[in-house]
Order: sequence, then structure tokens, then C-alpha cells
Amino acid sequence: MSVFFSIILPSYNGAEVILRAIGSIQRQDFEDYEIAVIDDGSSDDTGKLFAEKETDRLIYRYQKNQGVCAARNAGAAIATGKYLIFLDTDDWLSEHFLIRSYEQLRATGALLQLGYIVFQEAAGNEVKRVLPAKSSSSFSHSLPGAFVIEAETFKRMGGYDVNLSYSENSDLFLRMIQEQWIKPEQVILSDQIGVIKDWVDERERSVKYARKKYDSASYFLEKHTTFFTSSLKDFQNFKRMQMVSALQLNDAAAARQAMRDLLKRDRYSIKTWVQFMAVWLFPQIASKHYS
Repeated sequence: MSVFFSIILPSYNGAEVILRAIGSIQRQDFEDYEIAVIDDGSSDDTGKLFAEKETDRLIYRYQKNQGVCAARNAGAAIATGKYLIFLDTDDWLSEHFLIRSYEQLRATGALLQLGYIVFQEAAGNEVKRVLPAKSSSSFSHSLPGAFVIEAETFKRMGGYDVNLSYSENSDLFLRMIQEQWIKPEQVILSDQIGVIKDWVDERERSVKYARKKYDSASYFLEKHTTFFTSSLKDFQNFKRMQMVSALQLNDAAAARQAMRDLLKRDRYSIKTWVQFMAVWLFPQIASKHYS
């Protein structure tokens, strides 16, 4: 039996929050969907939550820990939906998400729908709202839960790159554009659907995921050499990400190398020179500044 939406929730020790995510789906005023929970080797009570609770609409699968990208791909592989929604277990869907998404997709036949992202405090106050955007030749990437993609297109392009644990959505959307799996005219924007995320201080999050950021930035830069050759702005962003995460890992040598690489292409930027001198002469101070 096929459905219109397959909503895929990768979970690693997410027992404390996953029911909130699932509740945001089950409260939707639209019923043509299925939920695929992919337990990525959890050691908490995630399995107990779903023991003997599988239905036609709720699927639970356990796998050895392989990372979030592998879990999302595993969910897509068993999905029967025409469209896929990837929802992280600590996030939740906006009210009326599914019916409004359905109406727009049925009317347009789009391959990709981009919605908004809301960051919200524990008290329920909205801190930040990010809206999608596109141009005649490109479109902005989004976060899981804030986009809906046609299932066959996702599968044909190979899904997520399992080598990435950070910036995996940037990679997915870059491949969509660069390899023309989806063209801008096949993308629709919607201010009626979105994902709600708990607000976390950006500096705190950056330090927590420093290793993943450094490894993923290094891999991303090597994988997309041609793209970065033609896009200085993106090269700057990823090299600075590499530099900052290296400092947070107390690896001054790697931070200096990242800045040397950036100076080769960005030698007239005052900002780059200031950062280079700070990392080269005062790595401990720079490390405290970025941590």
C-alpha cells in the first residue's frame, strides 16, 4: 500500500523527545502518510517505545549505528510514499503541515517544496524564523523537516552521502543543483509549512560538534573541488568553518593550514589577514575567542 507522504525519523538515543515529534505528525489534519522510525543503534529505551506497536502507518526498524545519513537512506529505502519528509527526533512539524503541503504539491507537481524553519525557546517564544529562497538558477538548502522531496528523485540521486555527519544537507542540495536532479522551476516555496526546532546557543552547538564539523568540512572541500573553484564565498565559509572547528579541537596546526589555504585565494581580504595573524601568532587567544 502506497501513501502520499513517508515521514522518516532517524533516532539515536532519542527516546526522551521522539514522541513529541511523532505527536506533531499524528495531530495533523491529513491521514495519507506513514512514519518510518529508523533506530540507529540506540542504547536507551527507544526500542521499548515501539515494541509491538507497529501498524500500517508506523514502521520501526533497528540497525547498527551507522550515522544519521545512513539512517535516513534506510528509511527512504523502505518508504512507500510519493514524497519524503525527513524529521529529526528533537524537532516537530508545524500545524497543518501535511494538508497544506499536499495541496501545493498536487496543484504544481513540484519535485521539491521548501518551507520555513522556526527556532523556539522552551517557553514557546519564537527566537528566529528562516524563510526559503530561490532564484532563476538556484535555490537555498534547508534543514530536515523544512523540505519535502519527491521520493524517486531522492533515490535516483543516491540519497545522503553517508561519509558526512555535518553539512550533509548542504551536500544534498548542492548535488541537486550541480547535477540538475531538480531545476529551480521544479521547486516551490511555502510560508505555510515548516519545522519547529528548540533554540540552542550557536556557540554552544558549534563547540559540541567541533569534530564532526572539522571532518565534514574537510571531506566536503575535497569532494566539491570544482564547485569551490568557482565560488570564493562558499570556499571562504567552509575554510573558516574548518579553522574554527580546528581551534575548538585545540589543533592550532590544522587551523593555520586552513587559513594558509584561504589566503592563497583570498589574499586581499582584511578579515582573512586578521584571522590568519590571530591564528598564527595567538592561537590560544583565538581558540578562546571561538570557543
